[in-house]
Amino acid sequence: MTTTIVGNTTADPQLRYTQTGKAVASLTVAVSKRRKDETGNWVDGEPTFIRCSIWGKPAEHVAASVFKGTRVIVTGELKESTWQTEQGEKRSRIELNAANIGIDLTFAPAQPQQATATGWAGAGAANSAPTTTSQGQAAWTAQQPPQGPQPGQQQMFSDEPPF
Repeated sequence: MTTTIVGNTTADPQLRYTQTGKAVASLTVAVSKRRKDETGNWVDGEPTFIRCSIWGKPAEHVAASVFKGTRVIVTGELKESTWQTEQGEKRSRIELNAANIGIDLTFAPAQPQQATATGWAGAGAANSAPTTTSQGQAAWTAQQPPQGPQPGQQQMFSDEPPF
């Protein structure tokens, strides 16, 4: 069963690699239900903290794009892990094995970079840096690519007449 959650990250994602070289990113998302009280004001309920993990190339993208406080939308499958401590106590945890993680644009803008077959397009991709908005949401700022043809490049299309 696919589950979707929306909330804020509690810390920067933790990126690690398995012995076979596969990337995995782990993060915790705080989800709070909002409701109106008797006076009509919005009140946040108690937060639920959900541990999420995402694998492969998307894990690397999440680690590069998501930071503490980022509002995210996560979809995936819930799974339960059980283990026994060194003292013999049984423990369990429910985790969301994410298929997709995206930045929620409800409260803050983001400036995504277009993906290409070999990486990220645009001059700003390598020089992107997260900033925080007044609402505490992470937002991306990036240098804009230069306008017009670059030295050594041939311009293929122009708004100017050819004569």
